[in-house]
Amino acid sequence: MELTRLQNAGVYKRYLGKRWYDPSNETIMFHGCRSQGNEGSIRSNGFQIALCCSGGQNYGTWFAYNASYSNSGYAFDDHEGVCHLFICVVCYTEVVQDNSIMRVVGQDCAYPMWLLKYERPRPVLPPRSLPVSPLPVYRSLPVFTVRFKPTKRRKRKKHRVHGGCWDGLLANAVRNGR
Repeated sequence: MELTRLQNAGVYKRYLGKRWYDPSNETIMFHGCRSQGNEGSIRSNGFQIALCCSGGQNYGTWFAYNASYSNSGYAFDDHEGVCHLFICVVCYTEVVQDNSIMRVVGQDCAYPMWLLKYERPRPVLPPRSLPVSPLPVYRSLPVFTVRFKPTKRRKRKKHRVHGGCWDGLLANAVRNGR
């Protein structure tokens, strides 16, 4: 909905002192805060690790590599239902923790460059089910029972081998003149 470029000369100057004027020493990352008061403090004073709660006081400030991580419980919704998320430049100086999801850095090692305000997508609700009319009642149909008689098994003829031929086949061949 809105992307605002934040400018705070004093905070940016402190950040540049930690970055060592090397642009390859920084990454764009995301930071969500849980209240309007925290957001105002970050905009005015930058990230103050003495005020951080996650990981303990003076541990560092947490930043996510992916915005979805910050959006999953760290970005707050204002009274109009709009989410607020900082997009920051974060340097590699004074790294406390770094993994594939987030990085934690020390004092003045990050600068809030932009503030993104957006609406979360509304959950898709399943379609309402239509009212179902009761099934019609049918008269009961007559039940037919079919019984099958077991059939008698015919006895198989027993054949014997006689002179390399089946005895029965030999007798049939003699009878038929073969």
